[in-house]
Amino acid sequence: MVRTVALVAAAVAAVTVVSVVNRPAAPVPEGIVQVPSRAPVPITTPARPFVMFTEVYGDGADLAQRRLDQGLANGVSVHPDVSPAEHAMLAGTDLPFVYFSVPEEAGVAECYPASTDPDTAGTVAGLRRPPSAVIRLGMPEFDQSGGCWSRGRPSVDGLSDAQAYATWADYYLTAKGLRPYLTQTADQRGYLWASLCGYAFCPQYAYDIGSDVVLLERNNDEVSGLTPGLAMVRGASRQNGGKPWGIDFSTYRYWNRGPTVFDETGRLVTGWSPSTFERNMYAAFMGGADIVHNEAADYESGATTPGGLNPLGRAVAEFADFALRRHTDRGTPEVPVAVVQDHSSGFEPRYGAFDQAPQKWYRLNPYTPGDTMLDALLHVAYPGYETWGSIVPGAPWYVEGADGHIDVEASQNAYRAALAAGADPRQWEPMPSTRWGESLDVLTDRARLDTLSRYPVVVLSTTGPPGPDLLADLTAYVQDGGTLVVSTAQFTDALAALTGVRRPAGAARPPARSGRPTARRAPSPATATTWSTPGPPTSSRRPRTATRC
Repeated sequence: MVRTVALVAAAVAAVTVVSVVNRPAAPVPEGIVQVPSRAPVPITTPARPFVMFTEVYGDGADLAQRRLDQGLANGVSVHPDVSPAEHAMLAGTDLPFVYFSVPEEAGVAECYPASTDPDTAGTVAGLRRPPSAVIRLGMPEFDQSGGCWSRGRPSVDGLSDAQAYATWADYYLTAKGLRPYLTQTADQRGYLWASLCGYAFCPQYAYDIGSDVVLLERNNDEVSGLTPGLAMVRGASRQNGGKPWGIDFSTYRYWNRGPTVFDETGRLVTGWSPSTFERNMYAAFMGGADIVHNEAADYESGATTPGGLNPLGRAVAEFADFALRRHTDRGTPEVPVAVVQDHSSGFEPRYGAFDQAPQKWYRLNPYTPGDTMLDALLHVAYPGYETWGSIVPGAPWYVEGADGHIDVEASQNAYRAALAAGADPRQWEPMPSTRWGESLDVLTDRARLDTLSRYPVVVLSTTGPPGPDLLADLTAYVQDGGTLVVSTAQFTDALAALTGVRRPAGAARPPARSGRPTARRAPSPATATTWSTPGPPTSSRRPRTATRC
């Protein structure tokens, strides 16, 4: 059988690729050589209808029904307590339903008022719906860097990735008392359990600890951008058997200190432009999301016609018409490439004005070589991915303080003043390009052959060589005609046997996997055959804050 392997040179930034088709052992050549690929293997996921949820607070039955009638959603997201009117709307129906109910034992009620129902199981049972027809959002923004969920979470500063991951997961299962919920099945609970992640590294771990559904929050400049977040949450879903996933859209913009609202003339006061929502909702839909969960928003104030919708409402309604009525057969995105990272990495894509340094695990630990390679790959696939939430060079609302760093409050006030004067906010809302569309997923080294075999190409972006389980699966994957891309930093005698390519004389062997590296080498300058990342800009200082809705 034809054996096809691609080899990528060791220095994350410099690439050498070679195809091997039953050839004798040979030194790794310089430059780029043709890499054959097999025919695409369709990726099948369970057929699920696309759902747009609209979030309401209090007795939201009338508002929710109006949103449904206006064509803004086909599902509702409600908070405790379920009112008689909400009960009548939901009981015994097939209306898609999210119940935003955080367990009391998590101890975060201070940050989520009116979001706790001590008898959630009883409330849900009273709705007479099968477990698969109720989603309980029990862990909203639970991975945040500050705020109620993070209080008491042990620091992972200086820990190895494996230690950081174990510490992080155990905190929620044990200290927050969520193990009884997350170790039950949906049938045992009476509902599906959903987690809402703010960080792109979180979806894999949310599935690990027992979530049935994972949402990734976006449209907030205190979290990373939609791209490459889509690749990470979609990859996490596929690695976990195709579990449901979606995107939660916030309206809050840190740099003008407010949610998306309009004045009486329809002019934006704070928040993001409707254009940003429109582009991101379409990207989520085309990227394969099962769910778009729109956080509570005002779709009417600032409407230019009586009883009509404001600019954000119109953007949501137009997308809903596209997704819910005109294109109900949404298909499955063809994703030909899987990038495999270390499972315990905690890698977060760069973003914004304060998170450009090569750091992870809440900016506490430095990138490993595998993380650096992943960052470089994402930069190639999604040029400018790190610009989300950043300050556009020359932005007129940027105010520098006496210490040479940005004056956050003055800049926020200046941004709001610019909007009040009629400035177009879209010029300050950069979004990256997708060079090849939504063409890659990010998996981890716990992905098994049944997942890997769905991708024509697998790129190994790990620190050091693959472990024995992954190596066995990669061997079977290659023998079945898959194209594997590895780095000489990952090259071992076992991979040499697989590829038929021997290590060049004098080449250093890859280091054994360990914890935190003691030193990091800067990427090489980019060339025509180089994968590289630009050097991070000088960051201004900002206190670490909780992710905002």
